[in-house]
Amino acid sequence: MNILSVVILLTSFFNLFLGLFIFFKRKKNYAFSAFCFLTAIWVFSNFVLVEKPSIFYLKTTYALGSVALTSACFWALSIASEKITKKKIFFLILLGLIFFSWSYLTPIENSHNNHLYSMGLEVEKGGMFFSAYTVFVALLFGFILFFLIRKYRKNKDAKIGYVLLGASLQVITIISLTFILPLFGFHKLSALDSPSSLFFVFFSFLAIAKYNLLNLKVVLTEILVFAAGIILLTLPFAVKEPQLKVLTLALFFVFSCFGYLLIRTAKREVKRKEILETEVRKRTQELQKAKTEAEETSQKLRKRNEELERFYKLTVGRELKMIELKKKLNQALASQNRD
Repeated sequence: MNILSVVILLTSFFNLFLGLFIFFKRKKNYAFSAFCFLTAIWVFSNFVLVEKPSIFYLKTTYALGSVALTSACFWALSIASEKITKKKIFFLILLGLIFFSWSYLTPIENSHNNHLYSMGLEVEKGGMFFSAYTVFVALLFGFILFFLIRKYRKNKDAKIGYVLLGASLQVITIISLTFILPLFGFHKLSALDSPSSLFFVFFSFLAIAKYNLLNLKVVLTEILVFAAGIILLTLPFAVKEPQLKVLTLALFFVFSCFGYLLIRTAKREVKRKEILETEVRKRTQELQKAKTEAEETSQKLRKRNEELERFYKLTVGRELKMIELKKKLNQALASQNRD
């Protein structure tokens, strides 16, 4: 197994786990999960093609690619909050089935084995399929990016921005490696089209970690547990001795139990943290509300005090004037009596 095969296999693995994490979220996104699962299967078919080049596996990559791309359209519609009508469902499924079937029914005769894994494959038959497939891929890529861009421009959501960046880099890489470079003789580079989905996986996880779509601690715990679990699960098939097979299976089941408890503990800690944060936010809001009410009451008392002071000044001033006038009146009367 060469380095390219390892990279493609890891890419399939990461797509699979991204789909699992989204699937087990509290707010599930089944369209996104289905897209990740189908992408993982498509990437794995590319791994098989690199390891065992054949016309059948080449057709399989095209067939699975059409299905994965069609599922991405449903995800793009859901993330853009577009209504998925029965007509849209029927049209997209029909389109995917047409190219899925066409991929296997198209007669392909390879004349150059070193050009097997490329859209620039030199063939004696089936040229119309490659042209139609190219148009199909370009239209669906444009469809997906259009809805992602429109959603981002409408809401200015940073999470959508990260996902859009990852999807754009993946689309640009696939178009460059699969459609453009083979025209200039770079056929072997097209084998890197499936690892380009790592762009999408990386930026999706970045959005998850930075904007708390999923808790990072839980995500990392699940990644480690599932990765170790898969490694332990493959060990019984790698050893020949019956005793070792039983031992590795026992290790797998023991690890599965501890892994389950570890993930559940991490989720409980996250849940407790969320409850505490909710209570703190609630208490902070109550204190802020009490502060606002106190400020309003203080303002009302200050205003009332100012009104009382004005009333006091007016009343006292009038009384003083009356006393002064009374004194003058008394003085005038006294002066008149002396006269």
